[in-house]
Amino acid sequence: PSGGDNSTSCFGGLVYYRKEFDFLRSISKLPIEFPKSFAKHLFIIDSGKPKETTKEMVLNVRGLYKKNSKKIQLILNSIEDITKIMVSSIKNEDKKLFRECIHKNQQELEQLGVVSKKTKALVAQLSKYGVGKVTGAGGHKDGSGNVLFFSNDPKQTKLFLDKNSIPYLPFETDLQGLIKI
Repeated sequence: PSGGDNSTSCFGGLVYYRKEFDFLRSISKLPIEFPKSFAKHLFIIDSGKPKETTKEMVLNVRGLYKKNSKKIQLILNSIEDITKIMVSSIKNEDKKLFRECIHKNQQELEQLGVVSKKTKALVAQLSKYGVGKVTGAGGHKDGSGNVLFFSNDPKQTKLFLDKNSIPYLPFETDLQGLIKI
């Protein structure tokens, strides 16, 4: 495990994770809040549980890297650049740029082979309502886990998801993190 999930749960808010080397990883709480104007447009959509484990997906990408390191490194570098731009879009409350980052990130994840045909079809179906990207390690045999979806029209998106019995949650931020009760 990277430590990202438990750090986010403990710190709350936005957390930035970066792996420099196998022996050097950094996790930082970002000193910005997630804009409420963004949150009301976001959904977490369930594309189906992946058949593969996170470890299997990591090994799959590692195998692709061994076959064509130049191509895979370009994709990984692009994802890193997109992530940095996404952080700026959040800080500056730039919805247009945020949506572009989601779209570009999804394209790169598809190139990495961590998005199943089923999930690609779901994201394409939803594209008339907004943009989405797979979160986590993904999956390529069936489901790919959760999709972060930015809706241009949340009411219409909810109607579509409900009509098609697609499980989802409205996006909520927790700035507090772990607390003692």
